Amino acid sequence: MTTSLRKRELPLAVLLVMAVVLLALRLAVGFLAEPMGDEAYYWVWGQHPGWSYYDHPPLQAWVQGVTTAVLGPSLFALRLPSLLAFGGTLWVLALFMQRHSGPDWRAGVLVGPVVLLGSPLFMIYTTVVTPDYLLVMLSLSAVYLMARFLETADGGSPRWRFYFGAAVVVGLACLTKYIGAVLLVGFGLVVLLTPRHRRLLHDWRSYVGVAFVVALQAPVLIWNLQTNFASFRLHLVDRQQLGFGLTWTHLLSFVLQLLVLVGPFLIWPIIGLLRSRPEGFAGRGAALGKATFGASTVGFSLVALGNFVSGHWNIVGQLALVPSLVRQIGRGWQLGAHWLYGAAMGTLLLVNYTSYPVLGVDTLETYRGFGWGEVAAAYREEADRLLPGFEAASHYQLASQLNFALRGTEVTALSQRLDQYDCWFDDAAHVGQSALILDDIHAPLEEAVAETFETVEEVRRVEILRQGVLINTYRIYLGTGYRGSGDVVQRYQF
Repeated sequence: MTTSLRKRELPLAVLLVMAVVLLALRLAVGFLAEPMGDEAYYWVWGQHPGWSYYDHPPLQAWVQGVTTAVLGPSLFALRLPSLLAFGGTLWVLALFMQRHSGPDWRAGVLVGPVVLLGSPLFMIYTTVVTPDYLLVMLSLSAVYLMARFLETADGGSPRWRFYFGAAVVVGLACLTKYIGAVLLVGFGLVVLLTPRHRRLLHDWRSYVGVAFVVALQAPVLIWNLQTNFASFRLHLVDRQQLGFGLTWTHLLSFVLQLLVLVGPFLIWPIIGLLRSRPEGFAGRGAALGKATFGASTVGFSLVALGNFVSGHWNIVGQLALVPSLVRQIGRGWQLGAHWLYGAAMGTLLLVNYTSYPVLGVDTLETYRGFGWGEVAAAYREEADRLLPGFEAASHYQLASQLNFALRGTEVTALSQRLDQYDCWFDDAAHVGQSALILDDIHAPLEEAVAETFETVEEVRRVEILRQGVLINTYRIYLGTGYRGSGDVVQRYQF
């Protein structure tokens, strides 16, 4: 398949319409859908400044903290960082197009958003404010800067400012999410496996760049030293001891998730890209993309032989291919089919999270995507009436979404699942107090947790309906005489 954007090309006007439609869907989801559980969780992190956090490194929390401090708590302020980061992602993608698409670079600038947002993976994770939106922008920037560096190195005069820029950006990617480290693996493979690049290993500046990456992880290292390496143990030990055993089921699930998240019409262009050998800047970008994609996909496939792996964890590997895929896919029927798939999926997501659960109440946490104004109002009425000693919920997502709806951070999570709330909650200080506890039918109040109170009584029930469909049922309990967590066994759970 030719890499020219001119093969069976769609007119620029059509490309513009395609890009605008996908961008409009992304904006609509971003500013109409209520915060999902993990989004609210990371927002709560931002209101508790710290070196790092239990589940992930701190950069996303720091961004949320600054945004809320400047703009106040609101849905707009919550999702504004993802919009700004997405603008940065499109700008870096345009820089790629200018470098390797020749006279067709303007068409490439339009094809880029179509390839990116046509994949539900990027439609979702450049919109919701999980750490992935930052990871996308930073990872794409790192690939661009490293490709520029290798291009200049091939010309005999390496411009080390590109390399050091890439090192800083990779360090920030790792400070966003641990999986950013796969960039180091991919870049290292390209240098090690390409004879003309191996000479760079003899230059001391190569190791200064690696030192930059490590130095930027100081906040994470400090936090883990303070907490007996809690976050490292979570990812390296606890998640690997969930007892799934060796099975092909998780690998098949991982592959099917990738097919849905990436889009079926990108599979053939990806195969073509993996077989291609472009030259110049395009060649350096493709090599880095293929190495990063390979390292990430193979690594997660191996993990999937014994554990559940979410398809979106492969986001860095998949993203690294996107600039080269813009060249590879062309402007013909494959691009059109990919756009149709992305537009259909984007429309389903928009309708599902803003008006009616067309994907099903139990799909992708739809059951917690509606009615938080109603839940928060009911909870506040009961809190004002009963005056509990502290406020809680049965799951970290419930606690976080309730906190965001109340525009506060007083609600904690009481459950056997380990999470960041356990790092903040002073158990001894609440012994003897009453608690107002929120649960729902998907995360009912655990018996072991209920037994830490002398009495537990349901005081209110809130049903969330949309167009006659029951979305979720929330229950509010009053627990009296908190005894402390005592012998409650806590463990990591997905």
